[in-house]
Amino acid sequence: GLLEGEKATCYPGFEDKLVGAEVVGDRAVVSGKVITGKGAGAALEFGLTILSVIKGEEAAKKIAKAMIIAEWYYKRCYIIACKKQVTWHLCNTSKI
Repeated sequence: GLLEGEKATCYPGFEDKLVGAEVVGDRAVVSGKVITGKGAGAALEFGLTILSVIKGEEAAKKIAKAMIIAEWYYKRCYIIACKKQVTWHLCNTSKI
């Protein structure tokens, strides 16, 4: 299938639908040419992930800051930027 051999995430309980994928618990995952998100609650990470893939990490940081996410809620806990994988995470802290 489309996800064969790729990492992917999904809404809890739908893991069996990701046939051939390595299911991970991250809220947004890029693997190969596919970006997957865990659900509506992960929309911010999903959007920033898409932006970082299309326009780069600096653009995603700039938008996060403009949305005031960077100042009071958003901390980029970590971003794994490999050849084909980028992962954003949110956590409740006050500094970027």
